[in-house]
This record gives sequence, C-alpha cells and structure tokens, in this order.
Amino acid sequence: MRLRFAVGGALAALAGLAVGPLPALGTNQTVTAMAFNRFVPQTVTISPGESVTWQNSGGGDHNVDFDDGSYRNGDPSTANWTATRTFTTPGTFSYHCDVHVGEGMVGAVVVQGAHAGPF
Repeated sequence: MRLRFAVGGALAALAGLAVGPLPALGTNQTVTAMAFNRFVPQTVTISPGESVTWQNSGGGDHNVDFDDGSYRNGDPSTANWTATRTFTTPGTFSYHCDVHVGEGMVGAVVVQGAHAGPF
C-alpha cells in the first residue's frame, strides 16, 4: 500500500514539473488554426502511418506551409477549410502560416520512430 502511494505521489510531483502545454499524443491528430494567429495544439506527436488534419473555422486568413517545402495546403484563406497529411517517416516536421509566421504562427509534427524497448 505505501509503495503504491509513494510511486503515485512521485508521479504527481513529476507531472507538476511540466512547463507549458504538453504536446498532443496518440493516433491521428487535429490542429486548429485559431483567430488569434496560433495553431492549437502547436506540436503534435504521432507514429508513422498516422495523419494530422488542420482546420480553419473561418477565424483568420490562414494556411499550412511546411518549412521544407514538402507540403502546402494552398493560399491563405478565411474560408472554412481542412487539410490532411499522412506521415510515413520518423522526424520532426515544422510548418507555419504564410501570413502570420512573423507573429509566431508556427507548429511541428513529431513522428516517432519504431519503439525498440521491451515495453
């Protein structure tokens, strides 16, 4: 009983050390282009073969343009739009909104590699 409490307390303490919002984790992810010129969440983490869908709900003149030139969903638009990209290779893929990159409207997709551990 005491060991379980001690481990639980230690995990809770470690969770309190996190600074800022944690990246979204898991399977396919959705990122929203917000009216206040931010992608939310700013960073998502997925596995190879999973997808990210970006959506603009008409709140700003936005698009998604990858820094390496590998993908661009079109010209910035205030219309409602969605764009989906599937990632097959591990790595970190940075992107931005062409209109608001100078204001910090940037994001990243982290594609995890194959897990090599026993768990």
